[in-house]
Amino acid sequence: FPDSGLLRRRSRRAAHRVPDHFCCSISMELMLDPVITPSGVTFERSALREHLDKVGPFDPVTRRQLSIEQVAPNLALKAAIDEYVLERPWAYLSDF
Repeated sequence: FPDSGLLRRRSRRAAHRVPDHFCCSISMELMLDPVITPSGVTFERSALREHLDKVGPFDPVTRRQLSIEQVAPNLALKAAIDEYVLERPWAYLSDF
């Protein structure tokens, strides 16, 4: 049988896990300023800007040409993340 202490630690870690759809697929961190690309994929604005500047002017998923001017704020996701964080302030911590 598994150690009960191990089960408690796993349970706490799972309880403090941010949903994947709230995290940027580039930075793997909670999005604070989510933007949506023309292809429908959402990224953290600063992570996407860094990708465009350092890697190249293309969508990280589709590889189609992309500029920061083509993205739009993902307001629905931002509202959901803001509500989530209001109820779970630990989510802004970088080591969750």
